[in-house]
Amino acid sequence: MSMLRTVLLLGLLLLLAGCQVSGCGTASAPAPSARDAVAEAGAAQVLERARMLYSGEERPFIAEMDYDTIIATLRNGVAQYPQASLAPQLQLMLANVCMEKRKYLNNKELTVFQNVSEHEVLARVQGTTTGKSTYAEGMRFAQPFDEAIAAYEQVFTQWPQSSEAQQALVKLAQLHEATYNPRRELQKALWCYQKFLTDYPRGTAADYVLFSMGSTYRELGNVPQAVAMYQRLLQEYPQFSPVMAGMARNYIAQHTVSP
Repeated sequence: MSMLRTVLLLGLLLLLAGCQVSGCGTASAPAPSARDAVAEAGAAQVLERARMLYSGEERPFIAEMDYDTIIATLRNGVAQYPQASLAPQLQLMLANVCMEKRKYLNNKELTVFQNVSEHEVLARVQGTTTGKSTYAEGMRFAQPFDEAIAAYEQVFTQWPQSSEAQQALVKLAQLHEATYNPRRELQKALWCYQKFLTDYPRGTAADYVLFSMGSTYRELGNVPQAVAMYQRLLQEYPQFSPVMAGMARNYIAQHTVSP
């Protein structure tokens, strides 16, 4: 009986060993940790590659920045490794590069525009009365930042818990209110700032966001909201930048009626 038990036990052990080796007829999937390691390594390689391209290490000194190659590299990396911890960093860099590319192309167009003759200006800009090439007239030919805006939005939509989500909201707000943006929209900038305060009330840039909201309301002529944002900033962040805090105090003093 003892010998039978021994044989049966050895047979069971051999059967289990065979299943581990062959998968008992089914393909064995890689362990999650192995898949994660592959994704992390792949994302890291993409990020390093994009940084090298951006820094100019792989292009001649006089060559222009190859924005399209950088954008394609980052976009492919995000698509291939969306679960990697570096994915939001890849997406944020993608948004920054898209923004920089459009800004560069628009400035290039403005430079050409501002160097054309008066006759050409009159031909290109209908309704002009001076015939001079001005920045405002040239902005009529600037293209919108749609690609960058969509890329920033994806950061805080797809990875809302990442630190990059906070950065993306601030960057997007700055882009919406930038004077170089041909579709400058202060209300959209305020939406981004408010979303930041709602989703990340103690975010690392919350003090800057409050100051920016006050300044944006100020530009819109909404004095009560501007004063409210500045007051909240000074109350919640007494150690904020002395220069900007001083600007906030001066505005409050000028627009608050003493009892």
